[in-house]
Amino acid sequence: MFHRMDIFYAARSQYGVLDHFTEQIFVALERLGINCRLLEVVKEDPSNQFITKLIEDPPECTLSFNGLLPNASGDFLADYLEIPHIACIVDSPHYFLKLTESSHTIVTCPDRFASQFFTPLFQNPVLFMPHAIEKELLLDPPEEEKIYPVVMLASCIDYKLRKEQWRSRYNLSVYRALKEAASIVLGDQVTPFVQAMATTFEIHTRMDNDPRTKEVNSIRLLDELEKYVRGKDRTLLIKGIKDAPVHIFGAKEGDSDWEKCLEGAPPNVILNPAISFFEAKEVMKRAKIVLNSCPTIKNGAHERIFAGIAAGALVITSENAYLKEFFKDNESIVFYQHGRWDEVNDKVNYYLAHEAERRAIVEKGREIVLKHHTWDHRAKQLLENLVKLDKDELFLPAITFSRLVASKKKQNS
Repeated sequence: MFHRMDIFYAARSQYGVLDHFTEQIFVALERLGINCRLLEVVKEDPSNQFITKLIEDPPECTLSFNGLLPNASGDFLADYLEIPHIACIVDSPHYFLKLTESSHTIVTCPDRFASQFFTPLFQNPVLFMPHAIEKELLLDPPEEEKIYPVVMLASCIDYKLRKEQWRSRYNLSVYRALKEAASIVLGDQVTPFVQAMATTFEIHTRMDNDPRTKEVNSIRLLDELEKYVRGKDRTLLIKGIKDAPVHIFGAKEGDSDWEKCLEGAPPNVILNPAISFFEAKEVMKRAKIVLNSCPTIKNGAHERIFAGIAAGALVITSENAYLKEFFKDNESIVFYQHGRWDEVNDKVNYYLAHEAERRAIVEKGREIVLKHHTWDHRAKQLLENLVKLDKDELFLPAITFSRLVASKKKQNS
């Protein structure tokens, strides 16, 4: 078991989410007895003071959310220092395939399927680690006045514009593959978008001799599909709520904003600018219902689910296998399925009109989150997984934690 870990702030943190995650995993690891330093990576460091500090007082491991990408020369800090680096990916690993080039980086991701699918591409196993929330948010019952009937925290993604761009960007077979993959992903609660894309691309391009098909960037296709599916689901979810006031907090995408995506905001939709994660938690404390759209996570969890429940809101979220292991529909959470928008509208109206039932579901959900989904749980599970990897000599082909620590102690003696 190792006892020293340096935790780095992420290079970029939209809405301050990754900074918050970083600070919470730091606190959780320290609670478990790990001696941690919280550091900010110095990009421009001509004198190498940052690296010198790490060499002179080396940790046994480093960690950051979304990982440390290589420098301009293609060198990874972890490989240079020969110290394992844990890259806690908060999105799909296909955005971070550069990390496959590092022999000392091990990746975690928030979707169980993705961790299995991408493992063969990385030099070390990909671990499963869903998002979480700090337990402090769960210790006291929220007492804020509920002034927002329904809240959705989501950036605008113009899915219609993306689909139009597919026609000009790709030939007919690739366009059909993307369209069908999107239908599959939105049509069930089990098929991951990576699997859907791989299947439909094979079917529609098998007999295609168009040279442009061979030049298609598969990673870009995954990016296109994921964003399209996310954009369509969240947009139609909002449009499906016909009666209750829905407050949207989210950024625009290029020239597209929520008003454009909604084709003119419906009278029950109130548009608000994007807010920080800290502000979002305060908004959720004042919300009766929080909507969460995550159609591309089929076996994992997003932090909005746990944050919303912890804040005292009823969370209505897309259904998936991992969540169903802990929560029961209409007992501790409320699930929705894409396309069944009348059902969503009915559920929203029902729970807004039945406060006692809504509060009972929230309280059961809070108990489950406190028992299973805090950063303390994630930190404990991460350490247990790392110990297993070390024990089975799966973690790093040439270096295990015990050998690394021994070598560093010898150097320092």
